[in-house]
Amino acid sequence: VAPLVQKVQAHGRKLAIVGGGPSVQMKLAKLRKWKGDIWAINATVGYLMRKGIKSTLVTVDPKVLDHTDFVEHLGAQDALLGACCDPALFRAYAGKVRAFYTRPNARAPFVAGGANTTVTRLPLVAHNLGYKEITFFGCEGSYRDTSHVGENRRGDKRIYILAGGVRYCTEPYMLLQDQWLADLIARFPANCKEESGGLLRAMIRHPDWTELACPIR
Repeated sequence: VAPLVQKVQAHGRKLAIVGGGPSVQMKLAKLRKWKGDIWAINATVGYLMRKGIKSTLVTVDPKVLDHTDFVEHLGAQDALLGACCDPALFRAYAGKVRAFYTRPNARAPFVAGGANTTVTRLPLVAHNLGYKEITFFGCEGSYRDTSHVGENRRGDKRIYILAGGVRYCTEPYMLLQDQWLADLIARFPANCKEESGGLLRAMIRHPDWTELACPIR
């Protein structure tokens, strides 16, 4: 059984939370020089490892991973996993993994609430681990050709968003995620920042964004 993440006092270390958006490719130099801690979401761990960047694996996804996806989750320095995650991940990171709950539980020192994706659950984990400044990378929530670095998981349902005169292609789960993140960053600009660009930045700068079409193949 993995130990649970415990609340700690605030400190001065900065945190980069890195999603799998294509924009990460343009931020590798910045991440290599990052003076702080780096959390990589799901298979982003494998991508960063191949680029020579060390990270902590973070995920709350409850699915059982197939072999290819499982391998991409390996190679991190350590792991912070939702208690609902694939038991194989806990075994792979035995001795260097801590767990947290995303739903109320009698054992939970805190509950990592949020929205529909892993990244939306992490600000509360980070807050309880004492981080006062978080920067989001690879969470742009939009794409042209490839949905994620290292792989393409484009779905059939596309949504087009108009923000600041620019059209962005997204998908329902990405849109919900970025609505949540945009609101968080707008409310706490001193604590939450983004280096993702794309739809996320557009939604922050242009809260009057509009939906053009949904869904479309």
